[in-house]
Amino acid sequence: MHSEAKSLPLKAAHRRADRLAMEFLGAALSSVASMLFLTMVVAGVYKLFQVATLLSEMKDLLLDIKRNTNSQPLATPPSTPFSGPITLESAENLLRAVSELDHLTPPVIEHKS
Repeated sequence: MHSEAKSLPLKAAHRRADRLAMEFLGAALSSVASMLFLTMVVAGVYKLFQVATLLSEMKDLLLDIKRNTNSQPLATPPSTPFSGPITLESAENLLRAVSELDHLTPPVIEHKS
């Protein structure tokens, strides 16, 4: 009573055309990945040169500003309208003036009938 059972293959038999297609697909993906990597490296180097150029321009501008400020005399602060220290009366007058500006009453317009 010994019967032989046929076993099913676990993997489908690879055909030569399938293997060839997979080799081309692998080569194509590898080439695309290489081109993307090279593009990223070139873009990084380009950006690095842009940053270096910008920094050198900023350095030149700062040197020009320093050169121009050293040749001109220092500016004096504008004179204040108060000749002496601020007193309590002048502070109260200033507060009243500002308060009047905040609480302006609109003019009354009378209609003539």
